Amino acid sequence: MDSQQQIDHVLNEAKAKVIWGDSIDEVRTWLDGQGISSMQADEILAACVKERAVEFRKRGIAEVIIGALVFVLPLLVVAAMYFMGIIFVWIAALCYLTALYGLFRCAKGLWWLLRGAKSEGSLAEV
Repeated sequence: MDSQQQIDHVLNEAKAKVIWGDSIDEVRTWLDGQGISSMQADEILAACVKERAVEFRKRGIAEVIIGALVFVLPLLVVAAMYFMGIIFVWIAALCYLTALYGLFRCAKGLWWLLRGAKSEGSLAEV
């Protein structure tokens, strides 16, 4: 492997470690072990953290949209049943539970939007 391929491999590995939730200190230590200077390591880590933040925010937006739909649609069903004068308690209860789940997903998405790269855990588990 030539030096450029080696550098690309190290960059990809560092990016994967950050995305999978390894701490910055662990990745910095690993980069030091790979012979990367501290200045280069800082640049690599800054780029990786920025990319992680962007990914968390993208997923946060998607989660807010899905959560909003899961929240609103069951409430529309309950409203339609109410206006038609047909109320099935078990269907309404199921709709309310589904709406609560949608509210939870909205809150989780907002949390990811606000926290970005500071969010804990792996992006793959999100």
